[in-house]
Amino acid sequence: MMADDETGKTVGWTCTAAVRKPVPVDVFAARLAPHIEAREKAKHDSPLAGPWETNASAREWSLLAPDGTAHRFRDLALWLRERADLFDPADVAERPQSRTGVSTNAQAQLGKLRPERRAGRKSWKGWTWLTRQ
Repeated sequence: MMADDETGKTVGWTCTAAVRKPVPVDVFAARLAPHIEAREKAKHDSPLAGPWETNASAREWSLLAPDGTAHRFRDLALWLRERADLFDPADVAERPQSRTGVSTNAQAQLGKLRPERRAGRKSWKGWTWLTRQ
């Protein structure tokens, strides 16, 4: 919980109910910093959360490029990082996103090509979903 003390400085509170004393926000943040860094490192190194095909959010993809080349892969974000040369640099430039951290315009637009998307689209800049035959 955050509040202002009598000096007007924003403070947090200790977690124990027995001793509820104010802690300045900068001290509070400094105490959490090592834990946040460790969590981010573990998340990046994890095969289920890191940037690999084993990511828990990875799905099978089948896309047809504008030149007619078929692309089949498992993780869209990883595939886009490895094949950024197939797209306009502005479409693969990373932009911050609140929920997942980072996204690209190509990732957002190609994601709408999946057949199970309700608000899907048929094509984006010549890219289409490739139905398996």
